[in-house]
Amino acid sequence: LLPAYIYLDRLSQKEYCSAAEKSMISTLLPVMKSILVKGGKAMIHGGFHTPNHRWAIASVLMMLYRLTADESMREGAEKFLIEGCDCNDDGEYAERSAGGYNQVNNNAMMMLAAATGDDSWYEPVKRNLTMMLHYIEPDGSIFTNNSTRQDRGNKIYPTGYYLEYLYMGIKFHNETFL
Repeated sequence: LLPAYIYLDRLSQKEYCSAAEKSMISTLLPVMKSILVKGGKAMIHGGFHTPNHRWAIASVLMMLYRLTADESMREGAEKFLIEGCDCNDDGEYAERSAGGYNQVNNNAMMMLAAATGDDSWYEPVKRNLTMMLHYIEPDGSIFTNNSTRQDRGNKIYPTGYYLEYLYMGIKFHNETFL
């Protein structure tokens, strides 16, 4: 819901958006924001057993803080962020889930960078995407045999990484990612 809210909010500020579209969006945005804030408040007090959940929750809370200036959202995110990033120097996250959760973690790190303005959150994404280039098997699938999650040993193709490579390639002028 959060990406849709951000998109609609930006769209409503564009000159080419018609009066009818702006009216519809202005009706929808407060409802969406209410749901997002209620969800954020609920996440502040929850516990999550895996790092990918904590990164995703922290990134959403930090973006909600940016959108609402509600300090409880920032404080909630910081509770999860205090543990530090679990991406090693080689680009591997603790769960070693090349077929799934690496993408969740990368997306969360990119949202944290966007929400906080702290580009250091992009560093684990760069390391992971660089590592993933070495995880491509001859048939184009991803090496998943070292995963600690349900993707272990499954034949998965890297289509979910496309937007991450594209975004990071454009943002950092990285021709390899592009």
